[in-house]
Amino acid sequence: MTKVLITGATGFIGGHLASALLQRGNEVKCLVRPTSNSQHLDKIGAQLVEGDVTSPESVRAAVKDVDYVYHLAGAVKALTPSQMWKANSTGTQTVVDACSARTTPPTLLYVSSIAAAGPTSSDQPKRECDPCRPVSRYGRTKRRGEVAAAKVADRLPVTIVRPPIVFGPGDGATLALFRPIRKHGVLTVPGSRKHKYSFIHSDDLVDALIVSAESGRRIAFPDDGTEGFGQGCYFVGYDPPVTYVDFGNVVAQVVGRERVRSVRVYKYLVRFGGRIVDIYAQVRRQPQVFSFDKAKEAVAGSWICSSDLIETECGFQPARSFEERISETADWLFEHGWLRAHRGWEEKCGLEETPA
Repeated sequence: MTKVLITGATGFIGGHLASALLQRGNEVKCLVRPTSNSQHLDKIGAQLVEGDVTSPESVRAAVKDVDYVYHLAGAVKALTPSQMWKANSTGTQTVVDACSARTTPPTLLYVSSIAAAGPTSSDQPKRECDPCRPVSRYGRTKRRGEVAAAKVADRLPVTIVRPPIVFGPGDGATLALFRPIRKHGVLTVPGSRKHKYSFIHSDDLVDALIVSAESGRRIAFPDDGTEGFGQGCYFVGYDPPVTYVDFGNVVAQVVGRERVRSVRVYKYLVRFGGRIVDIYAQVRRQPQVFSFDKAKEAVAGSWICSSDLIETECGFQPARSFEERISETADWLFEHGWLRAHRGWEEKCGLEETPA
């Protein structure tokens, strides 16, 4: 039986990954902090190992006897730069050190982000070999994690996956994208309406992570962080990429809105809003998903990537189309009461009351 360890398993993607690996017959261990809500992992039969990616002792114990390590733990929001650096860079370095110290190291699958590669100012998608130009603190810390893993590629089998925008059931960020369209028929567009974005559904991303770990190529040589990777790194996303307005129109169709009104927010207002949210976060001592750091990403250009390499080398293809995944996600949000269902959806599901 294949033994795997997942860090970040209490997160949105990590929970889906744990379920998928258990269904495939793997023995799954999850490194969880004592304060984390791990009820879902316990319920599905994962083995819980208490620890933290910034604790070398707990990580060394967790990776001791596993065949694969899926490293997803990290921070997309933080109150201070040092907190984000600790979670994304120091934490990854700790995992890398623990894995590479083993006599027979496990395969490390590091889940990075398109933010580590940076945006593109044209319609040309980012490819794995392109130089990395992150524009945000988050992107720089994720890139630093990539470099930490690549530096020991001569003694540790490493594969990196860079997802774009991820959506799916059970995700608060996904709800924040769908709710204004369903409730008000309004879509807020940061920066230019011409910017394009790559998306991936959580289930398709999980499939991509597993196939990359099991049959993907490994980084072949140590990397100093100045260029992209020649091999062992994969982007994954639906083709073709879409504008934010295109995305809003697809969502509108499945949530019962005939049309959606897009409201463009100019660059300086997006950045100003990020500053205001940062002040609010400091006052409340609670980091927010939107911040000045995220505002810089939002107005930096297009965030699009090519999935050609993972398709060619791993045979990966999304199980559903972008439009089908949007529809599935909306159905889940309605079924679980995250969005108020509309008449058309109730009729489709046979929930409308039949007159006597």
